[in-house]
Amino acid sequence: MFGLGGGELFVVLILAFLIIGPKDLPRVARYIGRLVRQIQHASTDLKKTVEREVNLHDD
Repeated sequence: MFGLGGGELFVVLILAFLIIGPKDLPRVARYIGRLVRQIQHASTDLKKTVEREVNLHDD
């Protein structure tokens, strides 16, 4: 996942906990999760659109 190993991921989580705080961490995690999901959907839609257009021009 993003080229991060277990140790690096642990450090990132500890830093996020210290910087954001335990109270807001779940809210921020949900926001980041939604953002990643929206980016994935947009990427999939873009890929399908490009493939459809390429297939139209190949015929």
